[in-house]
Order: sequence, then structure tokens, then C-alpha cells
Amino acid sequence: MNNRNVSSQYFYGSYAKNFRNTDEFFFKYNYDMSNRLINVSNEITQDNTYHLENTYDKDGNITTLKRYGDTNTIKDNFIYAYNSGTNKLNNVNGSKDQFSYDYNGNLIDDKLNVNYDIKYDYRNLITEIYHKKGASPTRVTLYATRYFYACPPWRDDAGNRNRKLIYTNSNEFAGPVLDWNNLSNPGNGWVLFQNEFYVRGINGNELATYKDTTLVEWYVQGNGIEGKIKGTTGYYYYKDHLGSVRAVVSDNGDLVSAQDYDGWGYLLQNRSYDSDSSKYKFTGKERDKESEYDYSYARNYDSRIGIFNSSEPIPASSFGWGSYIYCADNPLRIIDPTGEEWYQMYEENGKSSW
Repeated sequence: MNNRNVSSQYFYGSYAKNFRNTDEFFFKYNYDMSNRLINVSNEITQDNTYHLENTYDKDGNITTLKRYGDTNTIKDNFIYAYNSGTNKLNNVNGSKDQFSYDYNGNLIDDKLNVNYDIKYDYRNLITEIYHKKGASPTRVTLYATRYFYACPPWRDDAGNRNRKLIYTNSNEFAGPVLDWNNLSNPGNGWVLFQNEFYVRGINGNELATYKDTTLVEWYVQGNGIEGKIKGTTGYYYYKDHLGSVRAVVSDNGDLVSAQDYDGWGYLLQNRSYDSDSSKYKFTGKERDKESEYDYSYARNYDSRIGIFNSSEPIPASSFGWGSYIYCADNPLRIIDPTGEEWYQMYEENGKSSW
């Protein structure tokens, strides 16, 4: 039976000057009878390097996830516990209430990624999020981010993000931002870090980025993100069958950034190069480096644990599945362009379509 599941993938390339781990890998993907990804094995090294294992419950919720790094050592060994009678994740490591939700089913506290005080608007879109980076006694930096979806002079009634405002604070016990609109003195010791504006096309794709009032870069869109122009330099995006950005190359042939992903879109350990220089990553979505969430328009996705942060906005589109599940647990064949509905990727005549 041809179920169109991705059965294997070969990772190779001349990254000797870029990746810390430059080995070649041949990954074999295994599925259960419901076409859910259950195992990723490394067929060349025949060990657990970048090995991945998953199990699921009857609703398709992930129950265990085991992820290995580049030295045959385990990186994540998660056992998923859900709130009784719901599909809401409570914890992945036995620590009670590691994740908390509001009454609409939106994640408001994430102790795994140290994201907290997450707020939403009436459309269940994230408007504010705080993130803590580092731990005492070493340096700690707090990030406070606010997202705008209708910011003059641009209004976006479709709910697309058109501004991102970030403040930082070196006091890990600092209170919240008191006045988001006061860029010079937001209160409680917060300092302006980033003030970005986004110009989008009619379909929601980003066309240009401004920092304050200065044009920083503009994007070339085709079948998703294809490239960008920054200053006088052009950059080309090389993508896989899912639309995930694997490499960015300048118009003079220099490799600017590159990354490889595991089955859920999480970056493989030591298989990335200057990854932060490109915000577009798994399936072409913007990965917010302040939270590590993928911005999927209607909701956000966490590639580390392989689930969405909010419940399905169109329940009928995933009938029979848990409301936080990502792409029917088959992230190598199915994509969710907007966070609202799944689509299967097909490869025909060397081109991907859905």
C-alpha cells in the first residue's frame, strides 16, 4: 500500500566549516498502523545518534518522546501527563503543573521553555509573553514581548502580526512592563531591545521588515518564502519538501545560515550554523527566538514537544484527534500552513504541493 509516508532521508553536504557535526546521515522513518511517526533511526552509524521515539494514546496525544543528540546521548526523555478528562498537557517530566492554560484552552505558563504571563486577545492570538533566559548565579535576562495585529499605519483585520516590541531586563525579579507604548521608560527597569514593523501582502505573507522607521529587509515570496534583499545583497532560501528552510545563501555564493531538523522540527544538536540570522525555519514558519515557538498565524507550535500551544480553532478540521495535536502525528508528510487545518504534502515531478 502506498500511504505516501516519508520512509527515509539522506543528510549530507559540505558543511565542514559550518556544522560542528559534519557526518552524513541516512535516517529511516517508521510509522504505526495509523501512520503516526513512532521511530527515527540512523542507518549509517547504527547507534542512537539523533534517534527519536514516540508513543501515543487513543486520541493521538503524544505519551512519550525520547530524543537523542549528536553523541549518542539522550537529550529529552519526556513522559507526557495530561489534565484529567482533557487534551491539555500538564507536564512532561513529572513536575506538576508545568503547563497551565486559560479558560479558552490557551497556554499561559510554560515552565519547560520558561515562558510565562502569556496573554491573548479575543481571537486567541498571543499579545504578550515574558521569557527568562539563564539562571542564577550566572547572568539572567528577562524578555518581555508584545505582538500587535492592528498597528497604525497598517491595519490587518485578518489577524496577521504586523509589529513586535521587545524589552529586556537584567533583574530576574523585575515586575511587568507598566507602559508598553513608552519606549524610553516602560517602567520597572525595562529597556527597549527591538521595535519591528511588518508589511504583509493580501495573503498574509511578509513583504518587508522595518526597525522603527528604517527598512531593514524585504522578502521575495513565491511558493512560500523564496529569498530576501537586505541592503544591496540578495539571499536565496533553500527548502525541503515541507517548505522548511534548510540553508540561506547570499547572491555571491556564501552560506549565511543552515540547519537540520528532527521529525518534529526541533533543531538537531550541532547541525545548525548561524541559525538566528534566518527567522524562517520549520515548514517556512517564523520561529520567535524569544520564546522558541513557531508563529503559525492562528496559533503557535512548540517543536520541542511536538504540539500546538492552543486548541484547534476549527474543530471539524481535525475530527477524531486531540485538539492540540500537530498534523495527525505525521510531521514529515502533513503541514498546517495557518494553524487551522492540515494538508498532505505530495511530491510530483520533483515539485512539492498540497
